[in-house]
Amino acid sequence: MLLSERIKRFSNYLNNCFCLVGQTEMHILKGIGNYIMKNKLFKGAIAALAMAGVFAIAQPQGHAMINGTEAYLTGMEYHDAPIYQQKVVSKHITVGYQETKNHKLIRHANLVFNRVSQTRHAHNRGNAVEEFNIRMMRNGKAYVTKPSAATGYGNPAYYVISKGHAKIINGVKVGWSNADNLYFKWSDNMVTLATKSTNATKDTAVKYNGKVLSDNKLQVNNSTSLSHANWRTLVVKEAKSLKGGRYVYNGHTLSAGTDCAGFTELAYLLAGKQDIGSTTSSQHSRMRHISLHSVKPADLVWRHGHVGMYIGHGQVLQDLIGGVHYSAYYPSQWSTALRVK
Repeated sequence: MLLSERIKRFSNYLNNCFCLVGQTEMHILKGIGNYIMKNKLFKGAIAALAMAGVFAIAQPQGHAMINGTEAYLTGMEYHDAPIYQQKVVSKHITVGYQETKNHKLIRHANLVFNRVSQTRHAHNRGNAVEEFNIRMMRNGKAYVTKPSAATGYGNPAYYVISKGHAKIINGVKVGWSNADNLYFKWSDNMVTLATKSTNATKDTAVKYNGKVLSDNKLQVNNSTSLSHANWRTLVVKEAKSLKGGRYVYNGHTLSAGTDCAGFTELAYLLAGKQDIGSTTSSQHSRMRHISLHSVKPADLVWRHGHVGMYIGHGQVLQDLIGGVHYSAYYPSQWSTALRVK
């Protein structure tokens, strides 16, 4: 396509923005479009940017890296009901690919390998072009999600890759090796995750082009080593970190906001404990009912249509209009208390 044709299309795009901006802003955008069409300097700048883009992706060098750092992912999952709901996971494994040209990063993708029994779709973070979430199944399948896969409620949120098969997703080949290990291949580089052992407490070798990486331990969720008492401290700590925020009905994420049940669910997920459900009714049915006079930190207090978290010292954290805030605990204000089974 000729450069002049591209500029015309860009100008037409600006002229069609009336559905997004007011009338005054529309005149401004039209003026910008006309100025670009007439100004040779801008034409030259656009041409230079186009040429730079082509040059940057030519003959890139690729390399891979792995880390076990903490990050937060928003996600879509088919869960408990015929709707997609957002989830968050705390600890995960990231195999990151970078392509560089003249020591400058030109492309970056993350492959996220979770040892959690939920399928999540990860949004791009930082300069990531794509981010893939991998879920290994005991039935010999891998669930792979990618940003463009979950674009709406009616679209599939993941791909299923059975043993012995592979699939290319946006240039990244994901599949199973002859040794039943999950592998990723991109830019002629191969990363293999040894997946025969489903024991999350064991180290799992990660190989890059046949060589074990220096950091070859897949870090697992801290909840596997938490004592019976310490997990409560961690859940309460995560709950306190969510103080304030934004109340959004049926919200379940850090970025978009939470409602009362979304807040309590998020605290448990961030602590790596378990998924207690995303609604007041699901938490009421999943958790064990206890006396309101026997509550411990991290237990939930429930009444019809609302839930909060007891954090000790006679206080409750709950998410209402205005965000998560502290309240005094009065058993008479609640119907029952809930504890994880």
